[in-house]
Order: sequence, then structure tokens, then C-alpha cells
Amino acid sequence: YHMTTGMDTMLSLLGNAALVFAVLKYSLDPQTTSAFLVGLLGFTVVLVRPENGLCALATPFLIWATLPGIRRWGDLFGLLVVPILLIGADLVACRWYFGVALPLSFYAKAMHGYAGFQSHENAVRYLFIAGVCAIPFLGVICATLTRGSQVLKVTAFLVPVAATFLYLLTVRQVMGFQGRFYVPFLPFLIVPALLCADAALARDERRAMIRIPLAILGVLILYVGMRPVRNSASEAYLRLILPQPIPVPSLVIAAREQLPNVDWFDTIKCLGDDVVAQLPPGASIAASEIGYLGSISPRIPIIDLVGLNDTRI
Repeated sequence: YHMTTGMDTMLSLLGNAALVFAVLKYSLDPQTTSAFLVGLLGFTVVLVRPENGLCALATPFLIWATLPGIRRWGDLFGLLVVPILLIGADLVACRWYFGVALPLSFYAKAMHGYAGFQSHENAVRYLFIAGVCAIPFLGVICATLTRGSQVLKVTAFLVPVAATFLYLLTVRQVMGFQGRFYVPFLPFLIVPALLCADAALARDERRAMIRIPLAILGVLILYVGMRPVRNSASEAYLRLILPQPIPVPSLVIAAREQLPNVDWFDTIKCLGDDVVAQLPPGASIAASEIGYLGSISPRIPIIDLVGLNDTRI
């Protein structure tokens, strides 16, 4: 699904996967060059989606902090200082060029960015939807995790993800269909699960082959059984975030017959093809869903009604 939407979900997942493998490589063979590679990849995933930043910085640091033996303090420069400096330079450049350091969607999707905004998109429900993808890997970890360094490594990958998910509950997940804000963090779960499974199979293959399917089944049963909790949590979340509605005038539609229901994107495409593309030079339009309209006729100026591309309207 996410590979067909045109969103940046899968690009973000790809970047996080590369980062996870780079961190894993560094943890197995700590070298300065590997540390700098991790730092550069951390900056890259922040450019793809800024909420990747917590994992991009915290996971390498936690892995470094839990390495056995003497700490290589020089590696910390590549792991942390390099991406922090690059992120800071990017913010300064954006502030200079665009007039605002952070992406405008940061403000548009703030919890109370718009007075009266009645969107019922639910971050808790989206989290549970995305959780389906995590079921087999959580089961594997539950069945195979052992004490010692393995616990430290899994913790270093999962704690920053949990903190990021808590942050995502504080924003309005506009168009968060099928949990697209959570899916990119799957590599931080999948890779530790595979490492745990590999170690368990090496220790006792027969026992692991029995425990892993049973654990996955147990996590699946728990997930299904949590449906009442999920529904209650989703309703409570909406009550918490929805502002008071603002009264708006109701337009009278004097149609003799029921107006047809048309798919929203079909409507935008029709508007772009039949209206916007035919506008004469000098015309301007005002719209909120501007992606297709802007691509079908780039010569027509668009007044951005929701402030995603311009702070002034």
C-alpha cells in the first residue's frame, strides 16, 4: 500500500534500514570511518522525515554507550557531532532561504495549529494499524531474547522508537493512512528480532523452532484481545485533542435530485484537467489540495489556502 501512495513512507523506511545496518556494522567492528557513515546516514534520514531525528541520534549513542571495553571517544564525533552540525546548518540555510527553519507542515500539523480543526484522524488508531506489521517480530523477540549484551542492543534500538511514537501522539497525523508515520521505524524492530532469532537457533535450533511460532501466536492473540482497549483509547484520544468547533454557515443546496458522490481525487483531477489547464495567462487559483493542480499547469500561480507551502495567504 505505502509503495503506491507517492508519499515518502517507504523512502523513510529505506533510510532507517540503511542506518540500522550501519549502526550494526559499527557495533560489531567500531571504527572511525563506520562512525562517520552512521552520522551521515543519520543526517540523511532527518532530511527525508524530520521525526526520524530522535532515532538517528539516540540509537547510535546508546549503541556506543553499551559497547564492551574502552570507549572510543573520537567515534562520538562521527556518530553525534557530525549529524548535529549538519542538521543545524540545514536549519540555518532553510531559515535564510525560506524564511522559516522548520518545514511548514510542522506548524500545520501542530496539535492546535488551527482553531476549530475537526479532523477525526486518530494517532492511536493509526498506531494499532501499523502494529500489525510488528506482530511477528515482537513474537520473535519475546521468544528468543536473552540476558546480557543482547538486551542492551535491543533496548538501544527500541527505546528511541518508543520515544518517537510518544511524540507522534502529540501531532495531528493528517493523511496518516495505514499508519504511514509509524511504518518507517520497522527496521529498528526487524533487525534486532532477526539477530535474536539467529542467536537462538545457534544455541538450540529445535527449541527455538517451537518457541518462536508459539510466541508469535501469543502476540497475535494479545493484539486481537486488545481491541476493546484500542477502541477506548482511540475515543479518549479524540476527546483530548479535538478543539471546540467553530460555527460556520450552512450553504443551501437547492438541488432537485441528490448530488452524486464523487471520489475526492477524481474531483481534483477533473478540476485540473477541465478547468485549471484551460485557464488563460494571468489567471490565479486558490486551493488547498494543490499537488495535482500545480503539476497540471505550473504556469498558473496558486494561492495556498492551508499554508503548507507559504506562510502568507
